[in-house]
Amino acid sequence: MQIQHVMNTPPTSVLATESLEDAARLVADAGVGALPVVDGDEVIGIVTDRDLVVRAMTRRLGSKQSCPRP
Repeated sequence: MQIQHVMNTPPTSVLATESLEDAARLVADAGVGALPVVDGDEVIGIVTDRDLVVRAMTRRLGSKQSCPRP
């Protein structure tokens, strides 16, 4: 089996200027785990569902007082 048999077409991508929330919504709506990040016609990176969770949680936790670790 080749990649073309399992990939989403057309590919769902996200603009580099979009928010984390927009990217998370696209990931959920498309049912994918990663999105190419584009600037015009050029792919400049990739963002994964893990990236979204870790960075969003880190930013959210960083804005609150952290809990002491046991």
